[in-house]
Amino acid sequence: MNEVRTSYKTIVDAFPGIAAKLKLFWGEQEFSDLVHDLLNDTRDHERQGFPLEVTSALITLQYWHDRQFPQLAERTVNAWSLNFRGNANTTPAPSPGH
Repeated sequence: MNEVRTSYKTIVDAFPGIAAKLKLFWGEQEFSDLVHDLLNDTRDHERQGFPLEVTSALITLQYWHDRQFPQLAERTVNAWSLNFRGNANTTPAPSPGH
């Protein structure tokens, strides 16, 4: 999916080291763990945060990772993961960088 490639490129351009880890961990539980750690302050409020476009790209990649690897996704259902009928979406997505 183009959305995955675009999001991955946004991260590569801004933070190539993080992008390399995301690509390495795609399809593994470590991917979700890494995204969670990146999006949440785990350093006693010393993290500045990412630019909005990088944060959006990380969330987009997590979304598609969860759809492609539902066995690794958190089982919590939220409003963002439901389609208009209230069913969870299950469309697979390609890996980043491909």
